[in-house]
Amino acid sequence: MTRTRWNRPAGAVLAAIAAAFVWVAGGISSADEPRPQTKEEAAAKADAARDKIDAAQKEKEAARDKIRADAKSGRDTIRDDRKDVRDDRTSGREEARGDRKDIGTDREKTRDAVRDDRKDVRDDREKGRDTVRDDRKDVRDDRGETRETVRDDRRDVRGDRQTGREEVRGDRKDVRDDRQGTREEVRGDRQDVRGDRGANRTTARDDREGLREGRRDMRQARREFFVNRIRSADLGLWLRQMAGGTGVQVSDISGNSAMATAGFREGDQLVSINGQKVTGERQFLDAMFADHAATKAEVIVMRDGKQTALTMNPQDFVKEYESAEDDPLLARGIIIDDRHGDKVVVHKVLPQSSAYYGGLRSGDTITGARGQRIGALVDLIKALANSNGSATSVEVNRGNQTRQLDIEVPGAGVHTTLKPNTEGANVPPAAQKPVLSPPAGTKPALPPAQPAPRANQLP
Repeated sequence: MTRTRWNRPAGAVLAAIAAAFVWVAGGISSADEPRPQTKEEAAAKADAARDKIDAAQKEKEAARDKIRADAKSGRDTIRDDRKDVRDDRTSGREEARGDRKDIGTDREKTRDAVRDDRKDVRDDREKGRDTVRDDRKDVRDDRGETRETVRDDRRDVRGDRQTGREEVRGDRKDVRDDRQGTREEVRGDRQDVRGDRGANRTTARDDREGLREGRRDMRQARREFFVNRIRSADLGLWLRQMAGGTGVQVSDISGNSAMATAGFREGDQLVSINGQKVTGERQFLDAMFADHAATKAEVIVMRDGKQTALTMNPQDFVKEYESAEDDPLLARGIIIDDRHGDKVVVHKVLPQSSAYYGGLRSGDTITGARGQRIGALVDLIKALANSNGSATSVEVNRGNQTRQLDIEVPGAGVHTTLKPNTEGANVPPAAQKPVLSPPAGTKPALPPAQPAPRANQLP
């Protein structure tokens, strides 16, 4: 092993350290082992310690050499970077000098261009001032000419106004004269018109009064009770001829009629009246009203297999018939289907009636009349009854389309009978032509008795 030469101070220190290490090691060993340490062992341990110290010293020297090399490499790198920076600065200064020179050249050119532009502007301003001076001079000259023209025009206008005033005065005088003459003529015409209106009013009053009296006489004649003109249905009693002509039977009866109050019931068979056997409807009515002043009549009916006597006053039937009012629906030829409670649906329109000529058709739904909404049958009856002799405007729905129809007032009213009581009958209303009152002195034909439809019956 090659020993490193130590200088004296360092060798003394290392020797002291080694001696201390040996002493400590010896103390520890003596604690473990009671035997004493020999000099050879101490020398070997000292040599091992020196070797470790030498190795540490070498590693330290190697680290220092590496640090010195890294520092030298860093210094070289820094020198190169500084040189590059100096070169870049020099190049930048050269470029800046070139740019400054270019900028100075551009500034000089710009100053020259600005000088030229300012000179052009001054020249344009001078030309503009000259043009404005010329224009102002022309304007002043035009104003002077215009003033002269306006003065002349005003003189002409004043002269024309004076002439116009004279003409207007003359025209006004002529108009006043014409108005005075026209007023005189109008006064005369108005006096004539007043006289004609007075005569026309008198004539119209006489005509209206005659028409009212004629209508009253017509209504009274229709309501006048003639036995040979009426049938039992006009009194609220519907009769049917029994098989073999053996008698008549009650097929239906109006629930609010005097006949119902007298005690007649549906299904009753009429046996006799005032002791006379009943063989038919006409014979029954003739026997009941044989004595117009009679106040009592006795009718025998067969009910549930037993004969029942009914006592009644014929004058009640006469009063009920004469107090019946005209039906505005039937008078216009309208029969309403009462199966629709929430709307008014036309069941049938009688031919040659005012409703037929007005364009009303079967199946139409009447939604309005005289500008009022129609939601129930009573609304339609009121609207027709209040027509005051004029045509009634009716709105109907046909095929989801609204139509406007005008239904005229019929020439003669229809005296209606009592309506049958068919509550609960599950049959559609029958189409039956109403029986109109025949002229005085004629006897109507008697078709077979049958229940009338429930058309136009108020709920």
